[in-house]
Amino acid sequence: MSKYDYRKISLWKDISEDQWMDWKWQIANRITTIEQLEKVVKLTREEKKGVENSLKKLRMAITPHYAVHMDRNDPACPIRRQAIPTIHETKITRNDCVDPLHEKAVAYRPMFNVLPSLYAKALRRETGQGPAYGKHQESIDLYSQP
Repeated sequence: MSKYDYRKISLWKDISEDQWMDWKWQIANRITTIEQLEKVVKLTREEKKGVENSLKKLRMAITPHYAVHMDRNDPACPIRRQAIPTIHETKITRNDCVDPLHEKAVAYRPMFNVLPSLYAKALRRETGQGPAYGKHQESIDLYSQP
């Protein structure tokens, strides 16, 4: 198997390949708690504090398929950094913009349901959620409500 063998992670050791490849199973089994996340990666103190603080205001939901690509021991892993919030992201400064895309102010909303990758776009369109829900999803969800 590749280095991304999901069976090496205790949460998914008994999952069949058919289940693993089923997008409905992926959505139903997203990582939403610190306890689940700690079974996938070794969280730094900063990451743990960031997740704890983020969960007070936002949801976190990372699909197993996305999570298995995170480097367990490297907090600088790009995939991991996209999915796991840090304490710095929970701080609101006077320079933060509530509506950075100005979607609330105009009837035409160019960023409606847009995510960076084709896979994520397809998943978002089908399920209303992307592969990693959380810190990058906030402005989309705030302003994509009909």
